[in-house]
Amino acid sequence: MLLYAAYFFCGLLIGAAGIDAFATRDGAFARHWPLWLASAALALAGLLLSRPGGAWTPAGALALPTCCAACCVALPAAFARFGTPGSPLDALRPQAYGLYLVHYVFVTWLQYALVGTRLPAAAKFVLVFTGAVAAGSATVAAARRLPGVARVI
Repeated sequence: MLLYAAYFFCGLLIGAAGIDAFATRDGAFARHWPLWLASAALALAGLLLSRPGGAWTPAGALALPTCCAACCVALPAAFARFGTPGSPLDALRPQAYGLYLVHYVFVTWLQYALVGTRLPAAAKFVLVFTGAVAAGSATVAAARRLPGVARVI
């Protein structure tokens, strides 16, 4: 429940400031990226310190959503600040929301398909990431050809 409250708070924060303040290189979030990154690092440290031996404690239950909320703001702020226009990832921009909607299906099943293999974790990551982006992009491109879907995703 607290995790959902943290995501809701992030949405309110972004909505109150306006998406331009969040997503542009000169926006308020991007200008203050060191503050957001430091808050995320402190929240992560708090999360790690609140779980002695990996056991959940009441402090850990509060630290998890705090860490998630801080990361939800810090990472996009850093990417907005240091992202370079014209990068190869800009091609994904028009279908980013659609990829967000469908990626979980592909990530889950690709990970499941690789469970029994003896590949190193890094290789599995590359395969799952590449496969999920490729399959998700193809799915979104096909879905956007349906009438009305392109306006939504």
